[in-house]
Amino acid sequence: MRSVLLPIVGLFLGSSLSVQGPPPRDAPASQTGTASLSGRVVAGDTGAPIREATVTISGRNLSASRTVSTDADGRYALTNLPAGQYRLAVRPSGNRAGYLALGGPRGDLLASVVELANGEKRSGFDVALPKAGAIYGRVVDEFGEPLSEVRVEALRRGPAGFGRSLGFSGASTDDRGRFRAFGLEPGDYYLKASLLGGGRLSTAETGEGYLPTYYPATTDLAEAVVVPLAGGQEYGEVEIRLVRSRTFHLAGIVLGLDGSPTASATVTVAQRTEGGTIGQGHSVDSDGTFVVSQLTPGTYTVVAAQTGRFEGPTSAPRVIVIANADVENLALALTEGVSLNGQIVTEDGAVPAFSPRDLRMTVVPGPPLVRSGPPVYGAVKDDWTFEIPGVRGPVLVRTVGFAAPGWRLKTVRYRGADISDEPVEFKQPTSPRDLQVVLGNRGAVLSGLVTDAAGRPVPHAWVLLFPAEPEGRSSASLRFRSGGADKDGHYTNPVLPPGDYLVLAFVAPFPFDGGDARAFDRLVPKARRVTLQADETKTLDLTVADLSK
Repeated sequence: MRSVLLPIVGLFLGSSLSVQGPPPRDAPASQTGTASLSGRVVAGDTGAPIREATVTISGRNLSASRTVSTDADGRYALTNLPAGQYRLAVRPSGNRAGYLALGGPRGDLLASVVELANGEKRSGFDVALPKAGAIYGRVVDEFGEPLSEVRVEALRRGPAGFGRSLGFSGASTDDRGRFRAFGLEPGDYYLKASLLGGGRLSTAETGEGYLPTYYPATTDLAEAVVVPLAGGQEYGEVEIRLVRSRTFHLAGIVLGLDGSPTASATVTVAQRTEGGTIGQGHSVDSDGTFVVSQLTPGTYTVVAAQTGRFEGPTSAPRVIVIANADVENLALALTEGVSLNGQIVTEDGAVPAFSPRDLRMTVVPGPPLVRSGPPVYGAVKDDWTFEIPGVRGPVLVRTVGFAAPGWRLKTVRYRGADISDEPVEFKQPTSPRDLQVVLGNRGAVLSGLVTDAAGRPVPHAWVLLFPAEPEGRSSASLRFRSGGADKDGHYTNPVLPPGDYLVLAFVAPFPFDGGDARAFDRLVPKARRVTLQADETKTLDLTVADLSK
């Protein structure tokens, strides 16, 4: 049997998915306006033009954002804009990682905000991109010898968790053990080094391998040394000495749709880490068996997929904990999944003031919050019934999109029981009588003003709400909300379910893995607690939290 590295995008993803996106009709249709905005994108340290940068403008008066690229002089122009307030995000091209993006999807730094009047021709709106930092050094073994093919991640420290790797060192260290993590914002970082493929046996007899190691030479994050990085700083030389220890294997068999062993499958073993979800694919022997070697202690998610069909049969994801022993006899049965048939209703029985065609249904994987294949969606029919095909494993049922302001998914019921935030593994297809999704536009409202330590309003601050109960903390929960305050620092969260919440505000997006309860745990000391009754309106003013400590 052989192991092969496979791309796992779409197979295992940390689920920080917010499936209740902005209602399609919340934003008016784009109008042909008379305002314009132009300027240059330049390097913050030298003032030199940044060519081929992507400039994106978005706002409520645009149904879709508009994007242009800078020219050879770093110039951009956005025309025919209706009056309104806009958010301008700027990102250098993928091959120009020496500068940081503003307002990018990674949440690097806050975007620029501009307000335009009818007919206004705003020019000279220049954007200076900050110079990115870098950390460089080498990785060695226990004898001080350099190690090649080692992945090094720069992990941003913060009470919100790490979320994902923020630094890149290429595919691996080179033959001298050298690495360079670049494109970094200012902040405090941990460095984590892992051998590609999960570990390397020093000898077949000892069954030992190198464990993922934090700088300078520890497997315990609490003992790791923090690397402080100023804006645009290059920090080095650091040396990471990998820790060697016993490794383990996972063995099992893949069963086809007919229940017999199949060789036409690939087994993927993935692990959630501070840097995201990392996985490796392994082929199956002719008798359907597989062995995954060199696994270090930890929690893994395992899934089998039929080869040759991207959306073909897969097994339900299995969570495997490796502590101090090998795992044997794991059976993974391929399945086409089941179809969830359901009915959409409203809490007061009234017909919604929008079309069922404006909604879609989907499922979100339950804990451990990984996805075993591409997302699946179901259309809503004219009679408000729906079908979601190919569902596997424990899932939460969710809606995608709304056609009227203020409408939310309120409750999901399966055979009379509330499963709104309770993952269910459906063994058989459901009927509309079994599965009901309740929509509504009434609920508790929490609003307030966000200020800094001096009491001054903080425009466009980010506000996060999540359940106070530890067992309910997940970005997939109906009680999880995140969003921004307006230009005057005011925020509003409508149609909230009753319950106990923790709330905090901060000045910029940060690395956050909403599928990891530990990320929420780090936020608890910074948050305010509030209890909301059904349909209650409450005001809670917030002071921005310092997430740098």
